[in-house]
Amino acid sequence: MTDTLLPAALNEPAARQLKQLRDACGERDIVTELGAELITRALVCSEFIAQNCIRHPDVLMELVDSGDLRGRYDVMSTLATRLSRQLGVAHQLVEGRQGLIVPTRVAP
Repeated sequence: MTDTLLPAALNEPAARQLKQLRDACGERDIVTELGAELITRALVCSEFIAQNCIRHPDVLMELVDSGDLRGRYDVMSTLATRLSRQLGVAHQLVEGRQGLIVPTRVAP
């Protein structure tokens, strides 16, 4: 099944990629779960997405199962949260190592 909104030139590649994805996913019909239109557009618009979904269908299935694939994210909030976590970890590492730092004097 291909998206009727696709240019005619993309119908054959889309059908081929959908078949490859279905084959890679085995018995699970991930195309129906996501919606053929959504997955078709993703596959034909990005060779990177297509190849990664086909090579690693388990990652795609995890994204579907977790709800992350359909979730909407506020990019700035998400990045700020991730940065805050990383800075907290870095701060803990620095504090933990302060006792290990031995000051040295440079001879004049």
